[in-house]
Amino acid sequence: MSPADDLPLVVLGAGYAGLTVAQEVDRRARGSLPTVLVDRHPVHVLRTELYEVGRLAGGSDVSAWAVPLSKVLERSSVSYRQGTVESIDLDSRSVRLDTGTVPYGQPAIGLGSVAAFYHVPGAEEFTEQVYRLTRARQLA
Repeated sequence: MSPADDLPLVVLGAGYAGLTVAQEVDRRARGSLPTVLVDRHPVHVLRTELYEVGRLAGGSDVSAWAVPLSKVLERSSVSYRQGTVESIDLDSRSVRLDTGTVPYGQPAIGLGSVAAFYHVPGAEEFTEQVYRLTRARQLA
């Protein structure tokens, strides 16, 4: 048994990839592997649904697009830690956040994605990327 065996799986990022990894590991391990999900926001934004923001009069009800992580994780043994990742120390097996340090046994990094334009002429120059609720509201 190595020292890392007692440390949690630390998943950085609570987007679709991070949530899927955390929940699937928890499900397969039946809660026996400590898992910590880290994100700077306490909500998971349903990015694939943000195009719908303009349909809501005033766009003020964020509950349709921003689900509290506490609610998403309530039926799992995954714990949540809020913070922005500042660095990862491979030697000490820890992640430094703006809110403290989290030791890890294994890391999983899912800190975001970018749009792929697939060499379509004009796609990057003439499209809007919407990754946040605030940007969706601006376009509504």
